[in-house]
Amino acid sequence: MPEDNVVHLPTPPIPPPAPGRKLSSWVAGFLELTDGIQSPEIFRKWAAITAIAGALEQKIWIRSQKEILYPNLYTFLVGPSGSGKTRALRACNNLWQELRESHYVAPIKLSKSSLIDVLAKAVRVIRGTEQFNSLLIAAGELGVLLPGYDSDFMNALTYIYDREKYDEQFRNVHKGEPLVIEKPQINLLACCTPSFLTELMPAGAWEQGFLSRVIIVYSGHTDIQPLDLLGDETQKSNPLAAALAHDIRKIGSEDNYRRLQFTRGAADTIEHWHINRHGAPDHPRLVNYGSRRTTHLLKLSMIAALDHSDAEVITAEDVSCAQNWLAEAETYMPDIFKAMASGGDAQITMELHHYILEYNTRKGQPVPSQQVFSWLRVRAPSNSHMDIVNLMIRSGMIEAVTSGGVVAYFARDHDKGDSL
Repeated sequence: MPEDNVVHLPTPPIPPPAPGRKLSSWVAGFLELTDGIQSPEIFRKWAAITAIAGALEQKIWIRSQKEILYPNLYTFLVGPSGSGKTRALRACNNLWQELRESHYVAPIKLSKSSLIDVLAKAVRVIRGTEQFNSLLIAAGELGVLLPGYDSDFMNALTYIYDREKYDEQFRNVHKGEPLVIEKPQINLLACCTPSFLTELMPAGAWEQGFLSRVIIVYSGHTDIQPLDLLGDETQKSNPLAAALAHDIRKIGSEDNYRRLQFTRGAADTIEHWHINRHGAPDHPRLVNYGSRRTTHLLKLSMIAALDHSDAEVITAEDVSCAQNWLAEAETYMPDIFKAMASGGDAQITMELHHYILEYNTRKGQPVPSQQVFSWLRVRAPSNSHMDIVNLMIRSGMIEAVTSGGVVAYFARDHDKGDSL
């Protein structure tokens, strides 16, 4: 089409910052500040979203089905090593540090045994009357906080997410006093690899309450960014960093203490989305997550409203923003199970194929079965050895032959389509 016939739509103008704010959008400012670090945009975006949730604590709320709902989040950034999870988390934690005079930010090294003690000390008193406990956790390695699957601890995190009273009757053995936290809350941003999540969460855990409360943000990208070795601007001297610090303090201020109302358009949009289950993930392990999607959307709508102003209402535009955030994360959620499959037995089959192929090439003969099972003995549970070998035979990765009266194996060269 000739250039003269192209219709150029005007670029919507960027709205000016709301009164008292430096930025028109805190999330957009965070993405701009972190642009260029080796971390995909989706990780950085959800680090920003969770940062706002942490700043809001229990000061902002809505009512739904006669219950109060707060914007706290459990967010897991999941990706392979080197994908930029920790870089995004660190950027979030750096800005949470700007709130330390008022908010409680957990220490970097926090185990499950110390989490409840730290949460018990994280007492917040708002306007001299409202008291609650709120803790911000940035766990660069989820395995430090959750080294193994502990159903009691998972249940505790579930209670805390829902702001239910938490008590341990025999916590204080010496004084004989129970530990009771009436209004606990945690905002959690954590990082892990797909393989760790596979090992941590047994299949049944995906059908339980804890994981339905977690927004899992997956990215398999490991984009290489320039090193910027000649840059001399530090974050502290960056005006954008200063603006983000200013606005996160404003977002987390006691001035933002109120129930948010929905406009009619916003309420209708959410009701329609809720009833029709638009875009719900259909992966079998995400069925329980699907039952809590509306809760996630309501929380994100509050965050979207406070992203750009000290709003008192949630508009249809805020709901649309929250829907876009959630839809992007849900698009990639099923991919985590594909990534999980690349670990465990699947990873072992690839490594075993390489071992057999290399042996065949070097010695010009098949690998005796005794050596194959010896190789597997230190890499996989004994009850899966035969299953792995049989799967590789059925899939054409290896071929079983008889050599010297014993079973041995050739690897199929996939590039050539034959056995060596």
